Amino acid sequence: MTSSAHKAWVYLLLTFLLGIASGAVSGYAYARKSPAPPPHFGMVEKIFVERLALTPEQQGTLKPAWNAASGDFNKAKKICDAQNAEIWKRVHSQVEMVLTPEQKEKLRQMDKDHAEKSRRKDSKNDKPAKSDKTNGIAPLIDSIKDIEKKPSQ
Repeated sequence: MTSSAHKAWVYLLLTFLLGIASGAVSGYAYARKSPAPPPHFGMVEKIFVERLALTPEQQGTLKPAWNAASGDFNKAKKICDAQNAEIWKRVHSQVEMVLTPEQKEKLRQMDKDHAEKSRRKDSKNDKPAKSDKTNGIAPLIDSIKDIEKKPSQ
């Protein structure tokens, strides 16, 4: 294979991998804007009780439905979180394949920094620290969050 043909294949592979990565990042950003289940279903229950002036009897009748919905929301969130983690693992491994040793080291450092940032954030909120299920894609997530925080130009 000639040098130019080899370069063309490398560029084609890089373009393909960048397309996958950009699609994953775009999908993640879109998913972050999608409506999510209420973080505390009890708050929704309270709003219903207050705004509809539900009687204690009505509240008792609805309690099983609210409990079931709360459980369903939690199950759906866990499934979604697991699927997102798998997608990020796949993208991370594809990105890592094209990095130089120096870039890989920078990525590892970014991963460590993100894990520490997550632990600090969780300890501030008195939550147990999350395990890093994202296999090193956390810096990409942080970058997306930073982009989302910046005002539109």
